[in-house]
Amino acid sequence: MEGSLISSEEQLLWQGEKLLVLLRGPPGCGKSTFARRWLARALKTSTSELEERPAWRLAHVCSSDDFCTSREDGDEVYEFGALSARTAHALNEQRVDIALRLGTTPIIVDNTHMELWEMQSYVSLALSCRYTVRVVEPAAFNPDWKDVVHLMHRNAQRAQSGKNVPVEVLKKMLGRFQPFSGDLRTIAGAPRPELSETQELRIDSTDGCSYTLQDFVDEYGGSEEDPPREWFEAARAPRGIKARRPESRSSGSSSSSSSSSSCSCEKRKRRRTQSNSPCKLVLEALWDEPTLSSWEERRAKLMERYQVEVEEDEMLFIVSADHSHPLWSSEEAQVLRENRGTVYEKSSGKPLCLPFYKFWNRGERLAEQIDWEDGAVAEEKIDGNLLKLFFFQGTWRLASNRTLKVHESNEKYACTGRTNYQLFAEAAANSSLDYSRLDPGCCYMFERVHPDFRIVLDYPQAMLYHIGTRDMRTLKEIDVDIGVPRPKRWEIRSAKECQALLDSFHGFSEGLVVRDAKYRRQKWKRREYLLMHSARYLVGDDQPCYAWVARSSAAGTMDTDRLCLNVWLRSESSEFAAYFPEAMERYNLVQRLLEEEGLCEGLGDVRREREPASGRFLREATLWERLKAALPQTAKRPS
Repeated sequence: MEGSLISSEEQLLWQGEKLLVLLRGPPGCGKSTFARRWLARALKTSTSELEERPAWRLAHVCSSDDFCTSREDGDEVYEFGALSARTAHALNEQRVDIALRLGTTPIIVDNTHMELWEMQSYVSLALSCRYTVRVVEPAAFNPDWKDVVHLMHRNAQRAQSGKNVPVEVLKKMLGRFQPFSGDLRTIAGAPRPELSETQELRIDSTDGCSYTLQDFVDEYGGSEEDPPREWFEAARAPRGIKARRPESRSSGSSSSSSSSSSCSCEKRKRRRTQSNSPCKLVLEALWDEPTLSSWEERRAKLMERYQVEVEEDEMLFIVSADHSHPLWSSEEAQVLRENRGTVYEKSSGKPLCLPFYKFWNRGERLAEQIDWEDGAVAEEKIDGNLLKLFFFQGTWRLASNRTLKVHESNEKYACTGRTNYQLFAEAAANSSLDYSRLDPGCCYMFERVHPDFRIVLDYPQAMLYHIGTRDMRTLKEIDVDIGVPRPKRWEIRSAKECQALLDSFHGFSEGLVVRDAKYRRQKWKRREYLLMHSARYLVGDDQPCYAWVARSSAAGTMDTDRLCLNVWLRSESSEFAAYFPEAMERYNLVQRLLEEEGLCEGLGDVRREREPASGRFLREATLWERLKAALPQTAKRPS
């Protein structure tokens, strides 16, 4: 019978005829949402009523995923290993066949159908029952269906239901997509690939070795006619000598036992040290104070007692203590140390995301001492922006060090034309971030680098670097691999060895982050980098790829008084003192003139007001003119 191509939602009309609708598109593009919305309109009901009566929807919307889905407390939970993909698709074809014979209409097949041959059985069955067939291309309901970053975000929202698909799989699926011309004969004549060549080799992700289909059957169960899901998930390997599995379970092991074994293995890899880590944060005590009964009262007490920055949304708040905070040397220092971008739930005070405890540059007064005897790890310090992922109410949330509002446009990122989240998503797509590998009980710390928003060093591609993980159930840091690139690492045994490593760096490098077995940290930065950090604001940075050599040359001839002014504006005197002690006498003079002699009078908040695009301080040029007139001209540039 009739067949047609649907390229816009308005074209999909139903006049009561016997109709089979084939939806297409990658996971997360909105097929199921579209199916429910359109079905509700066709049946003259509402989507909420369809949700309340799932049998109505299941009678009309047929998806292979339904055979791997169960309902728990009213919510649908997808179990990826419940059936092999081949079995689930065969069952769905049988289900559609029964519905067609019963005359059910409309029938919507909600599968990915990335290749034309995948629709052959449905088209053949429908035509034999004299149904009209309509194929709905993904562009009909989602113009961004080919955008990997968009799909990755949509899939992250589905992680709680078990339907999150890794970004690498999404890319491969998009690469296989075959557009439909509108002629059903192109579907009928589409070639079918061989699904199981018994001598083909595929790579088992559990050990990285190559095996035949029979090996997968021996390891995971199933048969050559009905292979296990691991066979379909595995990447094809080049032809070559087959590697033997180092140890094998008995034939017939279930997929679920394989999954749990893999999970246990992953857990055994985690280093759980830091036994002295507290099991409760100091701010949680505010929720135990009987005199405080509302969030507003606790917020006021928090800001009055600790003088920290607090930003909030409807249910959460984030606390940030500045590194120049006056209370760092008091008994309140532990609160500041715990709150460098920590996220809490308003109603309970429960911490949801605890990034690193504050750590300092080596040589700074408050820096913790590294225990070299038990060995330490030095990591390359990435010159990017710190961002954190944490899980809340069924979805992964992103936060920076100071804000939860990463989806909103702001002045800081105006020069990129994107939001902080959009820059993160671009980097995540390039870094193989797979939300299904993340533990909802943990928070994850990343450095994001992006060529359109750099600090000092140039990075050619947007990337994420996984720099830390904390188990929020214990508040302890753990060392776990999530598949995202990590900074380079070196094992070191002494401060002398660490300095030698730092001195061996040349060109583009910020320095090192050193941590010992108890996760005490220090920053070891290169003096050249610190000069570049200031020079970026002093010599101008309008060109996006300003050369390192040019910046280095400018920094080398830069006036020390101008450098001291910029350090004062950025409140980084402690770091400056640690690396340039010879310049501190001059800095103290600059500081006294700025703070006590009225040089800032009439200029507003000179430390906060910056140009949105470049980040330069708006009043710096005026301050520099005033400072030059007030200073004795005896300074030398730092060497």
